[in-house]
Amino acid sequence: MSSPRPFLVPSLLVLYFSLASSPGLRAAEYSIIEIPPPLIHAAGLNNHGDVAGDAGAGTGPFNLAGAFVYYHHNGEVTQLPCQGTLCSATAAGIDDHGDVIGSNFSQDTRLTVIIWLSNGGVTVLANTFFSTGSGLNNRNQAVWTGNSIHGIQTGVVSDLLGQAEIPLISLLECGQGFCEAQSGGVAINDRGHAVGWSNWGAEPPFEPGAGQTVSGTHAVLWVNGSPKDLGALGDNTDASANGVNNFDEVVGGSTVGGASHAFLYRKGKMSDLGNLPREPQLNSNADDINDRGEIVGWSDVRLDADHSVRQRAFVMKNRQMENLTFLLDPDVWAKIRLTEATAVNCHGWIAANGYEAATGAKHAYLLLPRGPHRKECLHRR
Repeated sequence: MSSPRPFLVPSLLVLYFSLASSPGLRAAEYSIIEIPPPLIHAAGLNNHGDVAGDAGAGTGPFNLAGAFVYYHHNGEVTQLPCQGTLCSATAAGIDDHGDVIGSNFSQDTRLTVIIWLSNGGVTVLANTFFSTGSGLNNRNQAVWTGNSIHGIQTGVVSDLLGQAEIPLISLLECGQGFCEAQSGGVAINDRGHAVGWSNWGAEPPFEPGAGQTVSGTHAVLWVNGSPKDLGALGDNTDASANGVNNFDEVVGGSTVGGASHAFLYRKGKMSDLGNLPREPQLNSNADDINDRGEIVGWSDVRLDADHSVRQRAFVMKNRQMENLTFLLDPDVWAKIRLTEATAVNCHGWIAANGYEAATGAKHAYLLLPRGPHRKECLHRR
């Protein structure tokens, strides 16, 4: 097991980037830890600073590359064992107990939902083809999405203690006969409320002129499996929720014209968060929100040098979206680029993905705000 590497940057490189067009001189707001390989793609983060992720796509069946956990208290990365013959896995989320949810591929069962327990045990939730695990809360509940033999997706919330399963009901109103009512579960809060997406509208009965056809997908909040339609931005045709806090504030992405924009759903209203350069034609997406309303995700930016478009991680606090890379020490953001912030915990710690500017080598990172710990976030294992 290796330890997080310090950042060592030649002074001339620091000077160059400091003088280049940049956010200007300001005190760094975050310190940063480079998570040791082979965990190079961060997905989930708990309130202890433990990060669940994988070794990146492309090395296993269905592009699954191996699931890993970074433990903040000792800086070590541990591989989570996959199950079955010719198996591989990815991790999607981690709770404060240290349990991890993800997806497991094997020759025996194909793609299934798997939970690695902190005591070393393993639970397989969905022993059906092409099911994917998404999130855990701190009340032993999981959210995931199953796929039927007909290719119909259905989100599910599972009670890990009682073994009960609650399907996430689609918004689509079906007519007669076969109906493609679909939903997907993406995240769950500690109240057991899940968010994700559903197709919506009405599928008509087999009579001329009856009903309305499916119009797209909407973001959804489910309480005990019952859906609340959060809608969509723009022309109201496409949206998906990615994160939810314990106040049922929801973030995700939705189409606006020809682009996808990050959104925040709060107090019954979906708001367009825009993007870092404030160019409507560029894309953004919000991945997570904590109980303080801090939002993380990614946004397109346009580089000054050649006007090309690249993806950068953002954090949004007090209604202000900022490029997360530029909130680090200048000697750090001269060396790395953060491309996506995937999770933010109660402390405001952020799990992010990025790469080395000089080599393009991919890494996962943990960012810690400078200053005292938040008293309301002090947890014991």
